[in-house]
Amino acid sequence: MEEDSNPCPRAPRTGTLRIGLSGLVALLVAWPVLAQGPKAQPPAAATPSAAPAAAKPAAEPEAEMVVEPRAMQLLQAAWGWLGAQESYAFRADVQYDEVVGESTRLRVGGRVDVLVRRPDRFKVFFDGDRGQKIYLYDGKTFVLNDLRSRTWASAAVAGPNDAAVDTIVGKLGIVVPLSDFLVTGGAYSADEVRGAYVVGQSRVAGRRCHQVLLLLDDLDVQVWVEADGNPMIRRILLTHHDAPGAPQFEATFAEWYPPAAFSDYVFAFVQGESYRKVELAAPAAKE
Repeated sequence: MEEDSNPCPRAPRTGTLRIGLSGLVALLVAWPVLAQGPKAQPPAAATPSAAPAAAKPAAEPEAEMVVEPRAMQLLQAAWGWLGAQESYAFRADVQYDEVVGESTRLRVGGRVDVLVRRPDRFKVFFDGDRGQKIYLYDGKTFVLNDLRSRTWASAAVAGPNDAAVDTIVGKLGIVVPLSDFLVTGGAYSADEVRGAYVVGQSRVAGRRCHQVLLLLDDLDVQVWVEADGNPMIRRILLTHHDAPGAPQFEATFAEWYPPAAFSDYVFAFVQGESYRKVELAAPAAKE
């Protein structure tokens, strides 16, 4: 089964392929560099009408990036709250860029519905412009069900959700939408964060949120964390600077549902009528 357009771009973290969130930034600051101008030319002969050339002001070095403790605290609180939930569900509206040519970006999107029961169950339903799929994990087997092509494929996967996501994404090469929200912790190690800033407060769907910005080497991450009540993430925005056209991925969490006791049946695969089984496509070779 071939994977179609990526419904959720991911950036690698140390040892895995998660796109995680552990902080975010406000300004894209570069390390100070020395700009070299054109080589000096011999001065022209002075004439009575020639006015002295105005001296160019010296370029000021750009500020170094800073990791603000408050920014990291807000993100740790958000991931800590999510990691403490035994079961949860949410619905998110996602939009992402497809790059045509070198820099033309087309915005497409869809909806993601997620059910999680720890330690080893999840179900993800993606319905979007580029596909309609169900991703199921029951603690022993991962199933990818493509509703538009009426096909399904499976692979033996075991362990808690964290290990399962690493296997599915990192080894099988399957892009699971919003997979960072299936695991128990942030996706980036501290040494990957180059800058972390609290931008300020804004509202997402009427809810007051803290806006946090993280800067990594080639990725900017913005996270909106609810300011009142539980520190739930209400929006994320990723900008991939290492990809042509600097594509973005955005998810707005329309609903976080109260914890519920999901039965095993919720995560069981039931083959649809006239569906056929296929093999998972081999992961793309790494360059």
